[in-house]
Amino acid sequence: HSLLSELLVQSIDRGRDATGFAAFTEPLDGPRKSRIITDKEPIESTGFVRQNPFWRSLSRIRCRSIVGHVRASTSGSPLVNANNHPHEGVCAKSGMFSLVHNGWVENVSDLVDRHSLKLRTDCDTEVAARLIEHAGSIPEGLYRCLTEVRGAQAYAVLDWKTGTTYLTRDDNRPLWVCRLTDNRRVLYASTPQIITRAVQKRLGPCDDWIGDLHPLAPGY
Repeated sequence: HSLLSELLVQSIDRGRDATGFAAFTEPLDGPRKSRIITDKEPIESTGFVRQNPFWRSLSRIRCRSIVGHVRASTSGSPLVNANNHPHEGVCAKSGMFSLVHNGWVENVSDLVDRHSLKLRTDCDTEVAARLIEHAGSIPEGLYRCLTEVRGAQAYAVLDWKTGTTYLTRDDNRPLWVCRLTDNRRVLYASTPQIITRAVQKRLGPCDDWIGDLHPLAPGY
């Protein structure tokens, strides 16, 4: 939990308007009793990890996968919490999901008209969640985002049913992936510095803990 908190704290320069997360959790004494814990607030990550009761509750349970976000708003006031990330949706094939996005969408109106989408917020990112719903599955929906959305895109999407986290990006936004040497944990962030600073502060020397650190290839 301390490492996850540090990743959010070290991401603060990427966005100070809001912080949010969605986590696939399992109780320590019942690994098959999974549930989603999620929340978001219009505050900086440093305050969020100290104060948010849902985030703090993760320290007492097993967190199998998580998507987190610090927001620098481009559309939709962060004071209206529905505009903040994660955004949620429901796929016909896989059920509910949570999506976070680094970037912006320039052709929201075009996508809404083309696919008869219904938006509930003023945040441009929501259109990506509705595209995934319209596609019927997370992989197909992310493919549509990469091929139809104009702007800049890096996405992390959490499948509520399986706990799978899907990552993808275009050429306009960074996304880095790290495998730790314990072979149990995989981290991701917008920059390698976020990962290395968090690991150094919470685990120890990067040479001891980071087994692999590389940028995700565009289109994944």
